[in-house]
Amino acid sequence: MGKLYGRFVAITGVLFILLTAIFIFQFNTMDRLVLDQIDEVSRSRVEDMSNIIGLRLSLARNQILDMENFILHFGQDVQNIQAYLDSKLENTVSFSLLFFIDENHKITATENDATFLDNMIHQYRRQASNVTNNVEMTRVVASDTSHEEGVFFSKEIYDKSNNRIGIVG
Repeated sequence: MGKLYGRFVAITGVLFILLTAIFIFQFNTMDRLVLDQIDEVSRSRVEDMSNIIGLRLSLARNQILDMENFILHFGQDVQNIQAYLDSKLENTVSFSLLFFIDENHKITATENDATFLDNMIHQYRRQASNVTNNVEMTRVVASDTSHEEGVFFSKEIYDKSNNRIGIVG
């Protein structure tokens, strides 16, 4: 009976070690599969967010170009510009503030937030010293009134004689 008991213990020990090794292997395999799935989903989400950001930036650029065209075609009448900016702001989710600064530093804006107004003037001066015909984007700025963070998009506007009319954003 001692030999039988010894064999039973040996077989049980070997089976225990074998089953433990299989369990550890399966656990590690499943762990890798789960991590691979998480990586795949994360990569997919990042790509989706990247596409959304790209679309939003493209939309913002197109809306800035649209505002530029309005001012070029309909002149610099402050009331017309104010009405246009107000209506444009009502029909967009991309912007929380729209503005036009003319060559005399006269600001027409849809909001009177001091931080945003200061940043508009800064953007005006920056673009004046860095002549470009591109839509520019600023660093992230926090609003004094709403405390929301955002960026400015702006573009210099030139007439047909290549004289700067102002900046729209």
